[in-house]
Amino acid sequence: MERRKPIVFVALSVLVLSACAADVGDASAGAAGCADGDSTGVTDDEIVLGNTNILSGNIAFIGEDANEGFLVPIEQLNEAGGVDGRQVRLISYDDAYTPAKALDGTRRLVEQDNIFAWAGGVGTPTYLAVVPLLEEAEIPAITPFAPARSIGTMDHPLTYMTWANFIVEYETTANYLVENEGMGTTGGDVAFIRFDTEHGEDALQGAKNALAKVDADVILDIPTTPETTDYSGVALQVKNSGAEWIGVQLSSENGGNLLNAMKEIGYEPKMFTQSDYSDVSFVENFPDVAEGVYGALSTRIFEDPPNETLQQHMEDLEAATGSEMTQWRAIGYQQGLLTAEALKRMEAPTRECLIEALQSIENFDTGIQAPVTFGPEERMGIDTVGVFQIQDGKVTIIKEFTE
Repeated sequence: MERRKPIVFVALSVLVLSACAADVGDASAGAAGCADGDSTGVTDDEIVLGNTNILSGNIAFIGEDANEGFLVPIEQLNEAGGVDGRQVRLISYDDAYTPAKALDGTRRLVEQDNIFAWAGGVGTPTYLAVVPLLEEAEIPAITPFAPARSIGTMDHPLTYMTWANFIVEYETTANYLVENEGMGTTGGDVAFIRFDTEHGEDALQGAKNALAKVDADVILDIPTTPETTDYSGVALQVKNSGAEWIGVQLSSENGGNLLNAMKEIGYEPKMFTQSDYSDVSFVENFPDVAEGVYGALSTRIFEDPPNETLQQHMEDLEAATGSEMTQWRAIGYQQGLLTAEALKRMEAPTRECLIEALQSIENFDTGIQAPVTFGPEERMGIDTVGVFQIQDGKVTIIKEFTE
């Protein structure tokens, strides 16, 4: 049967994505009688989910791709009969990767749209800004892409996470480079350029953890802001430090601009960075400087050949949308798979039953990451990454994505 594409409506910087629903289920850490819980966002006809995402600006493709990937498993659920006849609808507001806009959108989701749960979404600073509001409203959140050290812990028990934080990402990559390329010792010193945020600090700490194992350290740390566009001064400062390696925790757009600024002054250090840079957009936008860049892998989409489960997801995505699987579509697809699985497992359509369903997920293999496990005291469903290098214009796995 030919699959229909998800319906997309755009108005006033708001993206509303509508998709049919799935079999609803249960959730709450062993709470008796979850069926008598909070059914806000549920009617006889639908279950309303929400997020904010990056849907405008020069990295709008991130949120657009993630939402597109998210909807495919939801549509599959819906086509299979839905959640006790209910349709699932995702409302996604544009936050432009800006915390203030994320807060505005989330208030609307909570106070006007009356969402059942938060599902998906991309952006660490934006999600960190809205967590208190979601927790005050007692709204569970399913796998937002917000790899910060506090997310995926019992500090935020309503957030169920599958994305390793930046400490893990950068320590894994830096460990590989210390052990195989002599980074920090015979292979040269390391400078670090990052956003002045919690996840920037996490990235720096991960690199420092790896370097400490060989009694080395970052010789220069430069905090910056997402609004920075001119990196000429930063490039000169790092060049003068003599660093042969740079650790970079910036958006892929900012990181590409940094590399261009360095190349312009004849300085071309080796670079390692975050999983965002594995998306095809980085190589396409910065072909002259992307070659050789190292980074963490948060998905398995670059396996050759892909595992059987992932191969099926790739085919389903292309059939539904006409799009190929990219890093951000894979992230959205993973979010959609886990959302659909939790909805199917619910005993009844309440938030308490949704929580219980999430906590029942054990060794759930999406093919996109290692198998996911949550539990009453476990909010990080998976905490591991691989390592890639861009070789001949393509992302190449140099350390497998393992459990």
